[in-house]
Amino acid sequence: IAHRTHRAFRQCVPVMKNTKNFLFRKVGNRKLLISFHHAPIQTFQGDYIVTSTNRRLEGIHRKAWWGFAGRSGCDASLHEIYYSKTYPNFLVQEARRKASEEGMSSQQLPFAQSIVTDAGPLLPNVQKVVHTCVPRYSLDEQTEAIHTTLPHAWVESPDEALRLLEQCYRNIFDTILSDHKQATANNRLLFWKRATSSSLSICLPAIGCGYNGFPIDKAANIALDCFQNLDSSSLIHEDISKENISIEIRFQDTRTFQIFQEEQRKRVPSQYEALSNIKN
Repeated sequence: IAHRTHRAFRQCVPVMKNTKNFLFRKVGNRKLLISFHHAPIQTFQGDYIVTSTNRRLEGIHRKAWWGFAGRSGCDASLHEIYYSKTYPNFLVQEARRKASEEGMSSQQLPFAQSIVTDAGPLLPNVQKVVHTCVPRYSLDEQTEAIHTTLPHAWVESPDEALRLLEQCYRNIFDTILSDHKQATANNRLLFWKRATSSSLSICLPAIGCGYNGFPIDKAANIALDCFQNLDSSSLIHEDISKENISIEIRFQDTRTFQIFQEEQRKRVPSQYEALSNIKN
């Protein structure tokens, strides 16, 4: 069974060469596949890719903190694709345009809110991008001031930041479902994929673990709790039948990748079952 599931997963999301991957699923739910990939997020091929932004929809800021945190983020590399004269800041501009269309201010997007946009011409293997507004995590505002010049990224306390991160994960999947239903109602093809494909694929970074400074173990457990509480049947419209749903987290930082795996293994076998450790 694990071999067949693994094969179905590989058909949905190609496993890249020279990457480290960890595949598992929720106990009692064979349709929902989850994987951790130590690989660049911009090479993902599938339906939805998630990226972090701030309240001003500015994407990822690395100025004034690069070198302090000591680790780079998948989000930054995703936005760097559009640092060009041909498509300058495409993802940022699309997010602001969508916010304006939906009657939201591009200067005051609420934390944990998500916006869906097209992926654009430089991400041809992805259908949609989900921009989620993530706060900064900081134990000390004076320390925070060293790392960022964006006071609108602060929240009242670390506990509030963790609560909002949990809400980010919930809203991401709610947003994907809402976008899917709207597209179906408009009789438009939502997903980019071959007609023979049988999976809905979603790719996320380790949200909050790079620029925003969340403790990796706490962020990992928030993500795992979300996946544990996720009912895969709620992700797809009743008119569309799919065999598998894959949720993939990609990591650019080795330490973050390892800590996520360690936290997941603590939940085996009560909540999750490992299908394979894949090394190519």
